[in-house]
Amino acid sequence: MAAAEFVSCPSCGRTLFDLQEVTESIRTRTGHLPGQLLHVSSLIIIIIIIIMMMMMMMMIIIMIIMIIIIIIIITKSLSCS
Repeated sequence: MAAAEFVSCPSCGRTLFDLQEVTESIRTRTGHLPGQLLHVSSLIIIIIIIIMMMMMMMMIIIMIIMIIIIIIIITKSLSCS
């Protein structure tokens, strides 16, 4: 089985976050884990991902509400005729 692979975010490397030192520290502690893919990123990236996920959830909720409203309108129009 292959050794652990490490992926780090390039945008984190352009900030004040010491990406190389942290990645090397994580590699030292977890390098023995075979077949694992570990992603190293800063809090900025995690916050962006959480915000994007929340936006997607809000869009899904809005779509469900719209479908419910359409069903109610169709049901009322069928019952009136």
